[in-house]
Amino acid sequence: MSDSLRDEAPLSFPRVLLPPADGVSPGFLFGVKYALDAVERMQTIPEALIPCYGLSYAPPKFNFGWSIEDHDEIIVALEATHPELIVQVPDHIGLEATLERVHQYMVHELQLSAEWRPRFEYTESRDSSVPGSTIRGVDCFTVTNTYVNGACQPPEEVIQAMKEIFRLKGQPKWFLDFHHGRWQERWIFEDGGIEVMT
Repeated sequence: MSDSLRDEAPLSFPRVLLPPADGVSPGFLFGVKYALDAVERMQTIPEALIPCYGLSYAPPKFNFGWSIEDHDEIIVALEATHPELIVQVPDHIGLEATLERVHQYMVHELQLSAEWRPRFEYTESRDSSVPGSTIRGVDCFTVTNTYVNGACQPPEEVIQAMKEIFRLKGQPKWFLDFHHGRWQERWIFEDGGIEVMT
């Protein structure tokens, strides 16, 4: 797969996102720094980066959403817009249960497709406009990823709902996943679950 991809990659496909030359090692052909720079500019995910379910030498996982500074800002926004959706457990807010309640609200009250689910992911980022900037981990509030929905982005009504419910600013974009953001042999389940093969 990697040989044909390397030979036939269209001009629209960033070559820095190709797998390593040996076709088995984790990583990218030219290293992660250049891959991150390409992801920063990507509007859509090329078909060659959409994984197949099952065991394979799989492309990296990409998350679609907004970078955030802290999980708490999502809860603060929700307290202002829809406090009734917050799930309070004895000594703290149940974050996962709250996001599931928001998801149900989006499906049943807003009549949006259940395939778009708000969740937190940890991603990688690098400010390519700053010379010598380092790679850093960034919290990301997402609505989908390439291991669940392929290259599909949510419709505008889903994006607008997320922005209104959680007071998110700007447009969502693709981010490279922190834990699975490399070409690597892994098993991908149909629900988007991942098992890394060592």
